[in-house]
Amino acid sequence: RVAEDDRAFRIFDLDDAYERGAFVRRNHVHEVIDLRGADVIPGQRHEVRTSEAIAGDTFDVRYRAVGAPDWSEVGSMVGETYIVTGSARGMGAAAAIRLAREGANVVGVDWIRDLGEATDAAIRKEGGKSVFVHGDIGDAALVSQLLTSHQPRAVINFAAESHVDRSIHGPGAFMKTNVEGTFTLLEAARVHLQSLDLAEREGFRFVHVSTDEVYGSLAPGAPAFTEDHPFEPNSPYSASKAASDHLVRAYRHTYGLPVLTTNCSNNYGPYHFPEKLIPLMIVNALAGKPLPVYGD
Repeated sequence: RVAEDDRAFRIFDLDDAYERGAFVRRNHVHEVIDLRGADVIPGQRHEVRTSEAIAGDTFDVRYRAVGAPDWSEVGSMVGETYIVTGSARGMGAAAAIRLAREGANVVGVDWIRDLGEATDAAIRKEGGKSVFVHGDIGDAALVSQLLTSHQPRAVINFAAESHVDRSIHGPGAFMKTNVEGTFTLLEAARVHLQSLDLAEREGFRFVHVSTDEVYGSLAPGAPAFTEDHPFEPNSPYSASKAASDHLVRAYRHTYGLPVLTTNCSNNYGPYHFPEKLIPLMIVNALAGKPLPVYGD
């Protein structure tokens, strides 16, 4: 029972010991993402970071392994399961919703909680099967647990820091997510592949979503880039994506990991993050703010 109504933390009386888990409210699964204190002790009060809780609510608190959603709470899961990283926005959100519409089970992973939950809610509203896991692709324990628990048909990696200007002013985050995060996913997928039988191995895919910016700048009148064009990244962002592309290629040739890499150009559409050109222009125009145009 929620004893205090506070937007950041709730107080729970737990009658069973566990380290991390989930609580259920009105048949919707929410992940407990933080416990204050090293261990949860039966009979004692512990602060738990949650969402959508008000004073007086009662929750059924259940143990579960980190990142292993209880599918019984969202309906029977049949068909193939896909882990979609970066599911909170842009292409990741659009792909997660489309996969669910086509009958797939979707496990969305993103560090942006509110938008990730919005994608999850959009899928459920249409009757799709989805669960959102709030987490970082650089968390090796979480990623390994997801692969073990869900036995996915594929991991589709949309997760990335992807804003060129921000990469110039703060490149560290781009190296952490785009390079180290991709490495963590690849390593977990490599270990997971070894646990599969031959038929499952042949059906598994690691899909890495990259960018055409790894090829550099296209001169006026020059032919379009192809996959045979040499890498010529010109920003910390494109360099970090080029590095991740090299890692993906290396895991294919060294370990036989079945990978697919896409190097798409700019995309736009529903769920576009507001820092990108089209939604930024629209939002700024509606607010009467300047419309920034970059370039020479």
